[in-house]
Amino acid sequence: MQENEKQEQQAQDISEEMISRENISREIREEEPAEDTQEQGLLNITFIPKFMDIFDGLCATDQADGTGKRARMLFVVLVLLMCVQLVGFFSTQNGFMFLFALLLGGVALFIKKKSQRFNRDIAKAFEDEGEQRLVFEEDSFHLNEKQVSYDEIAHLYELKKVFSIIYQGNHVYILPKSVLDPQQTEQFVSLMKEKASAVYEQRSKQ
Repeated sequence: MQENEKQEQQAQDISEEMISRENISREIREEEPAEDTQEQGLLNITFIPKFMDIFDGLCATDQADGTGKRARMLFVVLVLLMCVQLVGFFSTQNGFMFLFALLLGGVALFIKKKSQRFNRDIAKAFEDEGEQRLVFEEDSFHLNEKQVSYDEIAHLYELKKVFSIIYQGNHVYILPKSVLDPQQTEQFVSLMKEKASAVYEQRSKQ
């Protein structure tokens, strides 16, 4: 008799423990959606950056805002002079003109690489950082862990392949269009035109 009572008591204890665990599990599941909703904001974008996407975007941004314009002009002039020397070489077979063309080409290549070194370093660091998370809220947006007010955007360029956000002085954030689906692109453009219309510029040819 006592043994039966003991077994019944054990069965009751096990049942109560299972009910308690189920209640705890249900409470956790009920809390999780609230956290996700809080993190999503108005628009949530996650992507893995690729070096060439970021590098090309930085170079396009430089072209849009005129950064490094003198170096680009010098590169173009040197390339044109090199072409003139090559045409002269093929016409006259003058070895000096060929050597001079090679020298001009080497200098032009050096200038181009030097002017792009900073962008390469940024693109490499961007890629090494890994997954990027952007959360846009009513008064500000988050670039990973950094919070930025819409008022702190100095320029926002819509370029051919990327969106380029220049904020808090000279900080640049590249958002490749290739990581966005059509709906995200539409939402982002609409949101930026609403929150930062004064600094939004569409230059899709660059």
